[in-house]
Amino acid sequence: MIDKLVQWLDEMKALDIKCYDLRGKISYADMVIVCTANNEKHAESTARYLMDKSKEAGMSLFGKEGLGSKWVLLDYSDVIVHIFLEETRKYYDLENFWSGIND
Repeated sequence: MIDKLVQWLDEMKALDIKCYDLRGKISYADMVIVCTANNEKHAESTARYLMDKSKEAGMSLFGKEGLGSKWVLLDYSDVIVHIFLEETRKYYDLENFWSGIND
């Protein structure tokens, strides 16, 4: 599942794709994927592409938030995908938080 999601993000030209293995460290997901989109339309089209491709692949999407905004979240239960605009990604700095948990 992770490989497919990362592949589809790459196909949509998402930038700086990072995966964080959080198994046993948080209760609501095993993996978190973070990436950057160029603008709000790119974030939305990337999210919609992931939703379409994952549905075709039989993956269950449990929730989505932020379509058309600076931060889109897709919840695949065990995997959470965050699609940020660059300034939003820097502001929330989830990488620093997740890397601290991963250490």
